[in-house]
Amino acid sequence: MYLHSVSEGRQLTDILRPRVLRFRLQCSEHALINMLRHHVNLEELELYLPRPSSLGRSFVDSLIATAVALNGTIDKGYNSCEGRENKWKVSLCPSLKVLRLRYQRWLRRSECDEIAPTLLAVVWSREQSIQRLQTLLVCWKGGAAAAGLTR
Repeated sequence: MYLHSVSEGRQLTDILRPRVLRFRLQCSEHALINMLRHHVNLEELELYLPRPSSLGRSFVDSLIATAVALNGTIDKGYNSCEGRENKWKVSLCPSLKVLRLRYQRWLRRSECDEIAPTLLAVVWSREQSIQRLQTLLVCWKGGAAAAGLTR
């Protein structure tokens, strides 16, 4: 997402810095990750997805906060760390408060079994960080919320 403008005969490019993004995903998850890295102030993200496989493990893993020990080393095994002894860092969307995933078709049981633990890891790890995830909503077209968390 770029804003292109012409000023005094030259083209200027400024990156937009929205607080809220809502859009249909029509790109690879790596393109989405690269785009979202520029939006550190993003507070709300709502994605309309054609199917559960639209987002891979890399995207969801990038939303997980990681523990950084007091000596500055990163502990990738976030489950083994105590929140009091470490600082928690989020590399993608550190200001995110609301995450909504809206699927265009219902989620099969096997897809829920794959998605749920990873999303719970996102919620749990962000509980340890400075900015907690306040709302997580996973739903599908014509269906009720498959998962929801609101604080």
